Amino acid sequence: MWWSNKIPELSLPWRSGFLGLLSCLLLPVAGYSVALEKAGGYTDQQILAYGKAIYRKGLLPDGTAVKASFGTGAPVPEQAVACANCHKRSGLGAVEGNLIVWPVNAASLFSPRRTTGAWRASVKDDGPGSRSRWHLPVKFDSQAARPAYTQETLARMIRTGVDASGRHTSMAMPRYDLSDEHMAMLMQYLAQLSPDQEFSPGVNKQSIRFGVVVDSRVSQRKKEAMLKVLKSVTKAHNTQTRPHIRRAAKGPFYKTEAYGAYRQIELVVWELTGEEESWRAQLEDYQEESPVFALLGGISATTWQPIHEFCEEHEIPAILPLTREPVISDSDWYTLYFSKEHYQEGDVTAQYLARSGQPPAGAIVQLYRPGTPGENSARGFSNRWSAMGREQGKLENVVLDVPVSTLPWEKILGDMAPGPLLVWLEGEDLRQFLTVMQSLHPGEEGLGDIYLSADALKATGKTLSQKMRRKVMLVSSHSPQGEFVPREQALKRWLKVQGIDYSEPEIQAKMYFIGWILPGALKHMRGEYYRDYFMESFEMMGDQYHSIASYPRLSFSPGQRYLAKGGYILRLLPGRSSGYRKVVDWQVEP
Repeated sequence: MWWSNKIPELSLPWRSGFLGLLSCLLLPVAGYSVALEKAGGYTDQQILAYGKAIYRKGLLPDGTAVKASFGTGAPVPEQAVACANCHKRSGLGAVEGNLIVWPVNAASLFSPRRTTGAWRASVKDDGPGSRSRWHLPVKFDSQAARPAYTQETLARMIRTGVDASGRHTSMAMPRYDLSDEHMAMLMQYLAQLSPDQEFSPGVNKQSIRFGVVVDSRVSQRKKEAMLKVLKSVTKAHNTQTRPHIRRAAKGPFYKTEAYGAYRQIELVVWELTGEEESWRAQLEDYQEESPVFALLGGISATTWQPIHEFCEEHEIPAILPLTREPVISDSDWYTLYFSKEHYQEGDVTAQYLARSGQPPAGAIVQLYRPGTPGENSARGFSNRWSAMGREQGKLENVVLDVPVSTLPWEKILGDMAPGPLLVWLEGEDLRQFLTVMQSLHPGEEGLGDIYLSADALKATGKTLSQKMRRKVMLVSSHSPQGEFVPREQALKRWLKVQGIDYSEPEIQAKMYFIGWILPGALKHMRGEYYRDYFMESFEMMGDQYHSIASYPRLSFSPGQRYLAKGGYILRLLPGRSSGYRKVVDWQVEP
């Protein structure tokens, strides 16, 4: 993107009588001096916060929705009125089909917009290489597609859809009913949005720094499996970057913008020790000592919640951490997960039972211990079961607060037989449950299907009796090993070339996938190194199939933070100590 470093003063008048006397404040924003007439009683932070709410959520200071209409005159629904829905949180725009959504940060609005793809000989810049390379004869210059906005023409465009050149914008562009006060708040927020050349922390002219969070409780084998792959993909990127840096200094002038965007990747490891309650302070210390642009990968033995909350508060992207306990949220924005893990297993089970053709004959019993991943499985099942309009009266929850072996199993099974039993247990709880079941029910009578997490059963190392195997259904939020042999073979070959042992297939497959998609995300930013834009670059990716061995596909979409949308239902094969058949092949969310 090309622009000059000049921006007009933002001095929209406030309506007379608004909260008393007006005062003029000179604000340094993104290297510009921005004058904003501000009403008494509002601080600078409040003005930015209100402008942010208008831009991101479509909400006025009093909490009501902004009123707007499309170019056709039809009203814009409240859920679609926020500017960020189309222009994105970064303000750097997007492409939706054949519709270009232009950037709306200050450097774009308050400079002339060049014709798409055109070279402008009049532009001066401190890009890599000699400044003389930026000069062309004036005859090669191109006219601007539109002049720079002024405060008046920008307000007119926002309200009426007529741009700085007098042309009407797309009919899809809302026309906003904003007062002068609210317009000034929005403009002040735009003035500091993705400021020109003031990139997010963790970026300089040579490198971009990523943090890797490691839970000290994770085994050394798993830590090394993750870090070795991440370091290898980083080394590969940095090796391939070298020629681009040389080309930026000595290559053709018209490639300076592209080549000058490349950065070396620097990885720093943030190891978290002690209790989870102390992690937040450790993260704050790491970020203060060595700020990172984003978190990449990372691994936790239990929950990711402290890191998730840290990233939300500081607006730091966290890309595809390894955790079996992701935070489940419809609104949090800064962490991208592979899947909802345990929650998704419960969700998939509810879909299967609801769509199986015949409703369960008896009550559905969920068994879990609070404060464990199984609670997420139970929540996922309950939420989906309710969303699909099924009877809540048929669902019973058995919440454990005592050892499994001490429960009145004869009564529990007698009350629910022959309905399905959803056992969201793991570790010693699951071992005890399987021992009890095999002793109470050597036969099949009176016992419905038992649903278990495939990963939880595998971790117990427990061998099931043949009659129990006929009753057990496994639920998995990722592909069973051996499901995609060609993808696994590709991973093995790559690891061999890198000199890395094939030791932790799932961990290594996921870190390899990060190395696969990261260059595309960095390239998409074109040197606009802003954290929000980095997250948006993943949103615009196409679905991924062949590059990941742990899932049939991973799907990207604006606002979505869980890439895998489905799961498997597996039936154990009788007569074997291992083996299964797929009852449901990658059932996805409706």
